[in-house]
Amino acid sequence: MLTSPPVTRDEVSTLRLAIGGVSGGFAGAGLGLGTGLLIGRASCRSGPNSRDFCGLADGLAGGLAGLTIGTPIGVHLANHRLGNGIFTVIGSITATAALLALSSTLTQGNGPPFVLMLPFEIGTAIPIERHTERP
Repeated sequence: MLTSPPVTRDEVSTLRLAIGGVSGGFAGAGLGLGTGLLIGRASCRSGPNSRDFCGLADGLAGGLAGLTIGTPIGVHLANHRLGNGIFTVIGSITATAALLALSSTLTQGNGPPFVLMLPFEIGTAIPIERHTERP
């Protein structure tokens, strides 16, 4: 079985981790959106206008959940699994929940723009991944 030589922290650039986070975030958001739409559409009631946007809120919630989980997983995989993936995901979820709660409080329930979620996720996942790296 072929194995690659061990990778050290110096060999993995922050740009590579950010690209991994973006890729994981988009993949997670896509999977979450699709899953949320399927679940939401299955629970729709029949009626003359009920099918128009039925399941959209569930799809958006699934997309946000997928983004929140996919981004730190992408960072962890881009780092050649040197850090602790569980801590990276849990830390990223905790930081995102805190951001949503704080933003919702400060903006009277409007919440943060979703465009800021991906950079925030990457900005929290990379330091956690770096801090938990094995030597």
